[in-house]
Amino acid sequence: MALASAHNISGYRIDVEAIGTLCAERDVLFSLDDAIQTLGAFPIPLNHVDFLSAGAQKWMLVHRVLEFFLSKAIGAACSDL
Repeated sequence: MALASAHNISGYRIDVEAIGTLCAERDVLFSLDDAIQTLGAFPIPLNHVDFLSAGAQKWMLVHRVLEFFLSKAIGAACSDL
């Protein structure tokens, strides 16, 4: 399932922990796309988030060229090295 962490117009933030838990219980991958809306402004619980992507120019106050991508699978593979 791919969702934005918050709506870009209304600002409504999804319950990442609850949705992530439901996805994990059903073996569904959970991706937070467009996390730029909350990254750096609010804590993002990543316990059940499999992928996260975001730009950094909004709340992280970084130049537009910097982007983030997080993957639990990549992290697990790197920790085994």
